[in-house]
Amino acid sequence: MAKRSFKYSYLKSINEHSTLSQVWNKVKFLKTNRYKETPIILQLENVKHTLQEPVEVANELAYQFAKTSSILFHKEPFVYHMVEKEFLNLNFETDSQYLYNQPFSMRELELAISQIKKNTSPGQDMLIYPFFQHLVEENKKIILKFFNLIWQSGGFPEDWKISLLVPILKPGKLHTDPSSYRPIALTSCLCKLMERMVLQRLLLYLQEHNVLSPNQSGFRKNFSTSDSLLFLECSIQETFLKNEYLVAVFLDIEKAYDTVWIHGLLLKLHHLD
Repeated sequence: MAKRSFKYSYLKSINEHSTLSQVWNKVKFLKTNRYKETPIILQLENVKHTLQEPVEVANELAYQFAKTSSILFHKEPFVYHMVEKEFLNLNFETDSQYLYNQPFSMRELELAISQIKKNTSPGQDMLIYPFFQHLVEENKKIILKFFNLIWQSGGFPEDWKISLLVPILKPGKLHTDPSSYRPIALTSCLCKLMERMVLQRLLLYLQEHNVLSPNQSGFRKNFSTSDSLLFLECSIQETFLKNEYLVAVFLDIEKAYDTVWIHGLLLKLHHLD
């Protein structure tokens, strides 16, 4: 009864003012069984017995995740290119007085705190977002000073490089196959708070200098995949009216995020300015 009542009140929160992303997030929440925790049991092709001990399962999943991000995942010609480029040292130090190099302000910190999601899981330090949302002014000044020390010195806390990996089964995949899981990294909420502040500055720079393509819909505020679909539909309709041909190319890149070449991405950022 309580569960049904919760679902009813939860669905009532969706109204004409809800954004598309908010609607989808609520639908995903209802579809996910957050209270069901079943142990992961793996079956390997070259191993006769199943892996069900937590340590064995964790080691196998860690091996699979590491293999996906390994240099061995790439083709040989690209590997040679990677090795050649990674010999080049990238120096991001500059004396320029751009706004994105200036110390962070209290307004930026408070804006970042106001935008965080309360239900985000903590990292290894176990500091949750509500902790930062209830800080007094004096505490905020200490955090701001800490962030600016990192920003100006270029140092990065070692603890922030550690993440807790949670394996999530991909929809429709075999639960005994190690490759059927994708990792969700739980990092420090304090780190993500500073990342949000950096992101706002980067987005402002990208918009002011027209770095992003006007046709890009993903990862942009007030844009979504619906914009791309509408653009495609309009192009198709226009092609029909003009009795012409329309060619569309769709790319589905396997493990796109896991196989990103980090140094190559830094190279592009280095040559951006």
